Amino acid sequence: MSRPLRGSVPVPGRGRSALRRGRGPLLLALAACLGACGYRTGLTLPEGWEAIGVEVFANDSRERLVRNLERDLQAEMAAAVRRLARVRLVAPEEADLVIRGRITDLRRRRGIRSPENELLETGVRIEVESELVERVGDGEPRVLGEARYATESGYRLEDPRLELDARERVLRNIADRLVLDLLGPVAYVSPR
Repeated sequence: MSRPLRGSVPVPGRGRSALRRGRGPLLLALAACLGACGYRTGLTLPEGWEAIGVEVFANDSRERLVRNLERDLQAEMAAAVRRLARVRLVAPEEADLVIRGRITDLRRRRGIRSPENELLETGVRIEVESELVERVGDGEPRVLGEARYATESGYRLEDPRLELDARERVLRNIADRLVLDLLGPVAYVSPR
């Protein structure tokens, strides 16, 4: 009778958990070293700019009656700043830098229909343009960057809450993209 090759039979105490236990202290030491050397994640502002604010975006779309769209976009933009950047978020009138913009388009797209021509699935598409401005005393703000982004998300019509979920996904995606596009280049320039 032949014996299985060495290594083909699990040996107690030498499986995956032993390998993971061996990596644990190494990963902990790596994390401690990265933290000790000042390694940080997230976008940072150069010296001279302390805080950022997010204004409520204007709604220039044809769908102006969509409830709380401007407020929801501002909330997503503020959340994206907190999530992606290491900056202090303050009211726009107190900030060194301000993100402002407008919703240029909001529409529902065509969807999937059943063989009986009944609409089963549709989607929401939102387009936003924004700019990052530096507040300069009492003068006209200086535009540091501009960004425009549009995206869409589909949803089934069986539950009315699915449209709100799709809109939330679109706003979160747009907010993340705009924050990265606006703050990314600024993180590498000197202020003023």
